[in-house]
Order: sequence, then C-alpha cells, then structure tokens
Amino acid sequence: MFNSLRRTNDPKESKNWKFDFHVDGKLSPTFEESTQLWSDVSEEIKTKCKVLCFSKDIPGLGKDMLNDIYLRGFAKPRMWAQYGDNHKGLCLIFDRKRIETLLIEQFDQKAELYGSDIHYRNSPLKGDITRSPYTLHYPLLKELGVVEYVKRHIYTHNAELIFEKSLDWRDENEYRFLMHIDSLENQFLKFDNALKGVVFGADTDDEDQRKVFQLTYKGGTQFEQICYSNGTPWYSFKDFREYQVA
Repeated sequence: MFNSLRRTNDPKESKNWKFDFHVDGKLSPTFEESTQLWSDVSEEIKTKCKVLCFSKDIPGLGKDMLNDIYLRGFAKPRMWAQYGDNHKGLCLIFDRKRIETLLIEQFDQKAELYGSDIHYRNSPLKGDITRSPYTLHYPLLKELGVVEYVKRHIYTHNAELIFEKSLDWRDENEYRFLMHIDSLENQFLKFDNALKGVVFGADTDDEDQRKVFQLTYKGGTQFEQICYSNGTPWYSFKDFREYQVA
C-alpha cells in the first residue's frame, strides 16, 4: 500500500508546513492569504503524495557470517516493536528491481514516480529562504494554481521534502518510493513475484505462520523466523514444510 504523507508517523511529513514566499514587485500575499496557501499547498502535497517504504540491508553482507544478522533490514528489534505488532507480525522481503518494474507497469501512465534512499540530517530551524523547499514563488503560484504548482514543486524539491528525515530515524536505513497522483485514495501495488521471502517475528504464533505459508509458498518464497539467543537475533532454521497442504 502506498500511504499518503498525511498518515505517516513522522510529524515532519504528516503536519502542515509553513512557507515563505518569493514576491514580485507589489504582488505579495496578505497574511490571511498566506495562511490559506500554507494549508492548501500542504494539503495538496500531503494527500496526493503517497509513499511505500522499505528497510534495506546494510552493505557488507558476507564478511562476517556470524554477525551478518545485524546488517539485515529484517533484524531490527525496535522496528519489530514499532511496525511488527510487537514481534508478533512478519516482515516481507522484496526484490527491489522487480518492484520498480511493476511500479512503472502499473502506474507510469497516471502518476509521477520517484525512488530514493532516505537521507538523514537535522535541518536548521531557518535556512536560506531563497533556496528553501519551504519557499513558494507567489506570482507563479497565482498563475498556475495550487495543483499544477505543487506538481512542479515536488519535481524540484522532492529530495528535501519527501526523501529527507531527521537523524533519529537513521537506523531504519530506508529506501522509499514516491507516487504523486491526482487521487486522495491510497494506492495498491500488485507485487506478483517480487516477494522473495517472509520473516516471522519472535512471537508470531504458529497459526499465523501456517496461514501465511500456505498463501505464499508456491511462489518459491523463502521462510524464516527471528529468534533470540542470549539477546542476539538469530534464525530459527524452522522446517516450514510442516505447514504444507498435502
């Protein structure tokens, strides 16, 4: 599911932004118009920009087999607690190249598509307003209207607005797809054979594992479960064929 920015759990993304304005001669917004434009532009961006977010493996896999587990995107205890129903859920492993191909096939004709690593930095409270993504060109905005102006603004400033988060999020090591689409509805990608693996949490119950296995094993999906050995995440090496339908 591509979720709107408005529904993410990062206030930078979900809350309205306040903008400065480039003005031209005597053409400048009143205070009332400024506050309305803040709301209108924020709403246009945050409801029509949808994101699909993944945690990546960290480079270096294979150099230390016993400790490679700490480089895997599916082995982050805080993320399991936060996003994985407190270790009772599961993590889906996808082939990124295949996801990119499917995304273009399904949405290229009706949406603007972007993809990038998330860059982590703590941005200053007030930077150079002449280059800021939080500065709007007021005459151009009046000429184009909010919808078309936002489309151009996202094209120019998506790196800062959509693909940048504060340092506190850096351990998620996120890769994100952005879809800018003229729709208020969440969008769903049919991922077909891009699913390569399923990792169950340390507390995922047997019945949930059985149901998920039976839904997905015929596609050649690999299965594993995270367990903990004296506080270290590791693999259960469970034989999931016990769930196979005869």
